[in-house]
Amino acid sequence: MTPDPDRPNNRVLVIDDNLAIHEDYRKIFNLDRSRDELVAARADLFDDAPASVSSVEFELVFADQGELGCEKAAAALKDGQPFAVAFVDMRMPPGWDGVQTIEELWRIDPTIQVVLATAYSDQSWEAVLERIGGNHQLLILRKPFENIEVWQIAHALCQKWKAELSARIREASLEQEVSTRTVELEQNNAHLVAEMAARQQLNAQRLVLERRLLESQKLESLGVVASGIAHDFNNLLTAVVANASLLRDDNKENSGAMECIRNIESASMTAAGLCHQMLAYAGKTQFELTDVDFTLLVQDLVELLRSVISKKCRLSVNLLNEPLLIHGDGTQLKQVVMNLVANASDALEDEVGEIVISTQILDCDCQFFSDIFHSTDLRPGKYVALEVRDTGCGMSPEVLARIFDPFFTTKFIGRGLGLASVQGIVRSHGGTIKVTSVPNEGTTFLIMLPVSCSTARSKIAAPVASAIVNPSGRILLVDDEAIVRSSTQRILQFLGYESTCAQDGREAIALIKEAHEPYALVILDLTMPVMGGLETLREIRRLGSMVPVLLTSGYNLESVGPELCESNCVRFLSKPYEIDTLRDMVAGFLGKRT
Repeated sequence: MTPDPDRPNNRVLVIDDNLAIHEDYRKIFNLDRSRDELVAARADLFDDAPASVSSVEFELVFADQGELGCEKAAAALKDGQPFAVAFVDMRMPPGWDGVQTIEELWRIDPTIQVVLATAYSDQSWEAVLERIGGNHQLLILRKPFENIEVWQIAHALCQKWKAELSARIREASLEQEVSTRTVELEQNNAHLVAEMAARQQLNAQRLVLERRLLESQKLESLGVVASGIAHDFNNLLTAVVANASLLRDDNKENSGAMECIRNIESASMTAAGLCHQMLAYAGKTQFELTDVDFTLLVQDLVELLRSVISKKCRLSVNLLNEPLLIHGDGTQLKQVVMNLVANASDALEDEVGEIVISTQILDCDCQFFSDIFHSTDLRPGKYVALEVRDTGCGMSPEVLARIFDPFFTTKFIGRGLGLASVQGIVRSHGGTIKVTSVPNEGTTFLIMLPVSCSTARSKIAAPVASAIVNPSGRILLVDDEAIVRSSTQRILQFLGYESTCAQDGREAIALIKEAHEPYALVILDLTMPVMGGLETLREIRRLGSMVPVLLTSGYNLESVGPELCESNCVRFLSKPYEIDTLRDMVAGFLGKRT
């Protein structure tokens, strides 16, 4: 029990073997208030009013041996009424002496104030200090002592005991407050550390998302540019190829002219192939979608791949021994494998090395795709994984960040569209690419394509149109490019067909409405201002006309919409087209072959 610091504690323990001394202590601490001597002495010493002396009351407890005194001190402490001061005699035979008694008192109650009453003849002060040590709670009182001196010492030490008790309580309170505050600070600090860690994680995730967004925006922008350029080039190449075809038929007997025409046609087809790669990068390649066994596809390519890679390169093939079905275009997927292996061969730089092709099934979750910038739309699930690893020169982080950019290449030859088109094909198949590379150690391409399921889309293919016997019917040619209209009209004239031209869909609808006889065929460009090809086709059907329509575009069949190609009255022709291809398509509709 902790004593109340607001209440005075004037309890005094006297330990002395001389019972007469006990009486002296009683007289000192229970004063006759009328004694002039003590009152006068108190007034002379302290210049205080006599009433202040009589206001202090002490409670005395006596013991004639050190052992008994310590027992009483322990009992008082247990009852919550500890002694404030103990007067201890130095010599108390036959028991403990004063020093031993004091040592035991402090072991029992370290707060008790002690006065050692001794004569110089008992022990020297140095000997006492050597045994008990220096302590601010110990005073030495020389015998014989003055009564007022004893009283004043007891009074001062009781006040000191009370002050120390208040200090201890305040210190304990402060320690508890500090401990509580320390716990709070530690909890707040832990919360701040956790919050900072969470913020750092959020910042890292934000940076990744920003990089992925920027990469996606860059890909989208480059895809739009690439597809737009490819479309415009295909329109121009349509005119080039058409006019070259007309010149070829007009100059069959001129060998010099024929060689020039063949060069024009060859260069045009090469340019058309380049446009095709650009469309592949933009994800707008025309696909023939079927369920493809990727294992068989790679197996069929192995011998061809061995023949095209460097002779110093060893090709290792580790294919999963089971069907790996992908719903996609087998031709485009073969192009992906060929381009990756060719790229790996180039990375060996005519040095001895190895290329390893392997396949497996991966069960991918969102965490797996989190560090792949081009995988924002991928769903968790099973993917067919194609890994192409080489031991070549590897790539620096700067090069690695640009490998899919169109026209970026580190080779002395090449157009820089191989990997760009690979990325476009893979993305168009709903997959993604993960690339890891270390300079001078090699590169690994991991292609992931979704496994085909039973609900896969059916193959998109243009149905065969039924022949419409109307060889004398007119053809309506609709295209916003004047050079395409001019060259195509000349081809149709060369083939024996009569044609009328319109520069956009609105003009075409007006011509259809004004025509005295219905047109036998409409050749309709998809991408036009004012009214596009699909909008024009829908308006033609809304008018009730089932005239056959041959859609043309510098893009591809995917941009038409499969639902519009299911009719026997609608076909698609990709630009640029040669005269023979156009002739066959028109004849398929009109039943006439020139």
